[in-house]
Formats: sequence, C-alpha cells, structure tokens
Amino acid sequence: MMNNYSYLRINRLVITKGGQPLYDELFHDGVNIIRGEHSVGKSTILDMIFYILGGELKKDDWKYPADECSNVNAEITINGRIFTLTRPIDASGGVPHIKIYDGKYQDAMKDADGWCDYGSRRTSDKLSFSEMMFELFNWGQYKSDDYQNLTMHQIMRLIYLSQSSDSNRIFRKESSRSDNENTRTAIAEFLFGLDDLETHSYRQNLLKFERDYENSGAELRAYFDLLGNDADLTVDKINEALQEKNIELKEIESKKSELLESTDLPDNSEKYNLTIERNTTIERIQYLTNKISITNNELGSTKIEIQDCILFGKSLTHRMKSLNESKDTYKELGKVSFEFCPCCLTPVTENPEINSGCALCKSTEETTSLEDKYIESLNELQYQLRQNSKIIISLAEKSEYLEDFLLEMKKELQLLENRLFEISLVSNSRELAITSIIEERTKKLIEISSLQDKIDPASKVDDLKKKREHLISQIANCRTNIEMLEAKNAKRREYVYAGLSALSTQILEGDSGNEEKFKTATHLSSEIDFAKDRWLLNERVNYSDSSNVVKKSALHLAFLLFSIQDKFCRYPRFSIMDFECGDINEGRSHNLQKLITSSLEGMSGYQLIMTTSKIEPSLNNEIYGVGRYYDKNDYIIKS
Repeated sequence: MMNNYSYLRINRLVITKGGQPLYDELFHDGVNIIRGEHSVGKSTILDMIFYILGGELKKDDWKYPADECSNVNAEITINGRIFTLTRPIDASGGVPHIKIYDGKYQDAMKDADGWCDYGSRRTSDKLSFSEMMFELFNWGQYKSDDYQNLTMHQIMRLIYLSQSSDSNRIFRKESSRSDNENTRTAIAEFLFGLDDLETHSYRQNLLKFERDYENSGAELRAYFDLLGNDADLTVDKINEALQEKNIELKEIESKKSELLESTDLPDNSEKYNLTIERNTTIERIQYLTNKISITNNELGSTKIEIQDCILFGKSLTHRMKSLNESKDTYKELGKVSFEFCPCCLTPVTENPEINSGCALCKSTEETTSLEDKYIESLNELQYQLRQNSKIIISLAEKSEYLEDFLLEMKKELQLLENRLFEISLVSNSRELAITSIIEERTKKLIEISSLQDKIDPASKVDDLKKKREHLISQIANCRTNIEMLEAKNAKRREYVYAGLSALSTQILEGDSGNEEKFKTATHLSSEIDFAKDRWLLNERVNYSDSSNVVKKSALHLAFLLFSIQDKFCRYPRFSIMDFECGDINEGRSHNLQKLITSSLEGMSGYQLIMTTSKIEPSLNNEIYGVGRYYDKNDYIIKS
C-alpha cells in the first residue's frame, strides 16, 4: 500500500475589508487555541479557515461582521511547500473562485501577476480548486469523473468539528442533496486510506446505472402503451410486414389500372353485382343496428347492476358500522332489563323460580353469547361485502368489454353506411369495381402508414431493451467489483476502525463529567458508522448534550492522532475544533482541553486549531494561544 503522508498547516490568516486588515494572526505547528468570551467571534475565525480551504458557507452561515468583509487570505503549508490563498467573501451563499500563489503571503501581496485562479468546477483548460489541492497533496491520481469527485468542501466536513452541527453527528452539517451515505463513506474511506476512490467510483456508477435502469423501464412502459396490441413488434417484423403490404398494394394498383383502361364489365360479375352488393350491405347494416340496440340495453342493465351493488355495499358498510356501535354499547351498558313489554306495554313480572334466561320472554334455552353472535354477524357481513366487491369488479370488466364492442360495431356500421351511399352513386358493375378497388387501395395505404408510424417507437423499444441488457451487465459488474474491493480492504478496514475506537474510548475514559459509561468506555461496544453519520457507544448514539460534545471531540481527536501514527492515512494531520457549547461546565471544559493537549504531547508534524471561552489556566499563554484573550465586547473582527 502506498504511503499517503499528508500535512496541512495554516501559517497566517488575514481577513480584510476594502484592502485593510481586520484580522491578521500567525498560527504554528501543534495546538493553536483562539481564546475569548462568548460571542466575540471565535467560531467566525474557524468558519473563515473552513471557507478559505474550499468549504462552502450558506447564506445563513455568515455572521456579522464577517459578512461585511471583502476577502479572506491564508498562507498555508502543504507537505512542506508554502502557498498563499485568497478568496472574496460572498455572504449571499455563492461559491467564489479561490486564487493560489506559489509562495509566502508577503510575497504574494506584492505580485499581482503570480496568482492562478481556480473555480469550484474544472474547465476545458484548467483544474478546479479541489483538483489542484488534490495535486498538491499528491492525491491527484485518485481523481475520477467530475460527478464522482470528492471536493475540498467534502474533505473539510470531516476535518471541521463545527459548533453549528448536531453534537451527535460526525460530519459538519450539510443541507444539500450531495450529503448521502455514499459520499460520507467515500470521504472517510479516502481520508483513512481504506479506498483510493475506486470503490466510491463503482458505488456512484452503480447508483447511476440503477437509476438509468429504472428510468428506462418507465420509458419502455410508455412506448408499450403507445404501441398497444402491437407491443411485441420489432423493427424487423414491421419491415417484413411493410414489404408484404407494398406487394399487395402493387397488385391493387395493377388491378386498378386494368379496370380504368378497359371499358368492358368485369369478369367476376357476382363479386361486383350491384344488387347483391347492395342487399348484402343492407342486411349487415340491419344486423349491426339490431346488435347495437341489444348491446346498448345489456350495457345499461350492467351499469344499473353496478349501481345496485355499490348501494348494497354502502348498506353493508353501514350495517357493519351499526353492529360495531351496538356491540360497543352492549359492552358499556350490559344486559337490558325491561319493566314493560315493548309490544303491549304490560308490566313484565319476574318469576322467582326462573333465575336465568331472557329478561323479557323468560326463555331458558341455552344460547351462544352475544359476543359470539356479534362476531358471527360481522363475519357474514364481511363475507357479503367481499363477494359484492368481486361482483362489482366483474361487472365493471363486462361493462368495459361491452363499451369497446359497441365502439367497434359503430365503426363498422359507419363504414357500411358510407359503402351503401357509394353504391347508390354507381350505375353498373364496372363503376362498382372501380369504387371497390379504390377503397381497397385506400385501406392498404392506411395500413402501410400505420406500420410506418410504428417504426420509430418500435426502434426506441429495441434500443431500450438493448440498453437495459447493457445496464444489467454494468450493474452486475459494479456489484462484483465493489465486493472484491471491500474484501481486499477488509483487513485494513478492521485495523482502522479498531484503532479509531481504541483511541476515542481511551480519551473518553479521561472525561471528568458525570457520564458513568464514559469511565469504562474501552470495555463498551463501539461502532463508528460514517455512512449513517453516527458513533454508537454501548449501542447508544445520544447522551446528554455536554456528553455528546465530549464524545464527538474525543472521536475527532482520535482522527488526528490516528493520522499522525498511521503512514497510510490521507487525513492531513490538521483539525479544527469548535467544540464548546453553553451546557459544558468550566471544570469539564478544562479537563477536555488537558486531555487534548496531553494526548498530543511530544508529537509534531500536525496542527490543531480550537476555540474556547473557558481556557484552562496552564494553556492560557503564547505557546498555545493565537492572538490575545478577547474579553467581553472585545470583538476579534472589528468592522
């Protein structure tokens, strides 16, 4: 496996307005702490670092007075090489270009022509900013197609522990559609050396192929609906049918020419006999007229039956509702005793010799319980309702068939009536033959035109079928490759996840809070799930808000520690932590700061930039601090 050693460091950060610096501080290797009271702008500085390194801030992320500034500039070191970045501030939520200068900040400010401008997307002749940064980190060989690229914005989402994100989430919050399980998995696997984006590329392709397969299926169904009964037609079958129809058309044209050239009556006198043709047409018209009348009556009766069934269904539903209400009433009120007979109003006398039976008629015959009777009646009603629904479906199908049948008969009747009218206009069998042959020719031309109209949709169907076969092959290939790559990286995956869990739980055991589970964290189950953006400790994601902050900080510190210790990580040994919230008390915050610094003690070649309003006294100095301590109303950026 290739050594992926990567190191990113901020050397200097300068925020300007109208060319004048409002913030200008130097940063150093190791732990950097921005100190100050609440609401003096500490988080804003971290947002600016996120932004200058390619992060994207939405309109709602911008805070005053940063939103009124002009530019943010940073001198950075990537793998030992110094560069300067500058980016205009767009508080509307846009994604402005970033310029890169190969050299120190002080030189860059004097050399207006030495800058290279990079946008968020590559152009035909220039890389995007993210692609250029990948090249500088020596990650360039892992670029894939545009839609599959990881960007610096995505990379920074795992590096930046943001106060504005949920304390039980691993990644910085993201509201766009680009935040999905595949993307989060790809970010983590890439940074921790589990994958060189090849698996991510296959996963993205798999999603694309599956989406294309689903869309092509919908498109195919639309063409099937268009073709109707001819859905099984192919272009080859249509061309064969067209050849046959064209041969038949030539024969008709030949017959037509012979008839027009000849003045004799046709040989087939019976076929073109006016009387026979007229009588046959009239008989067929009479038959169809009668049949249409009968079918109309049958259709009307069927529709009436459907309405009756619908009304009967409503009645059954009402009876079931009433029966359920009666059952509920009986449960609430119990058995009803009568003082007077409901028929003749005579007082009902009690018979002391009969202690059981009906309260009214005194019948002593054993009967089933009312509960059983209710169930029996409900079952009967439900059975009738199901049967009634089946009858409605059957009648609806019959009605649809009759309507289609009527439509076909009416079309035939219209054609016959037109034919009868044409017969009435001719005077002999020759004219009848010419009329018939013209009709036959017209019919054949319509058939040919209809087939030609189906060539394009049939061609689309053929293409879609081939496309779907190809997509099935591509989907299977992607799944096979994903399984192979995951199996290949299984040992590395196990090592990384075990290492991250061990480091983070060791840190948690040093927590001074009241969370008892943290005190034995190394003995608890730990599942870091980047895809679902969560860390389950003892099968729990959520603890108290302050405990969630400590837990999240421990995990992000583990990321940094692991990258320092493991030479195959691409995680750039750079971390931003804005971990404090109003709920974490001073003692716990001091302890967390000491845990962080003691865990990193003796190490070099990394940078951690963090903020705190509750600085641990031993860390409140120039060794760790960036700038002075900012008191209340002493804002870091003064507009």
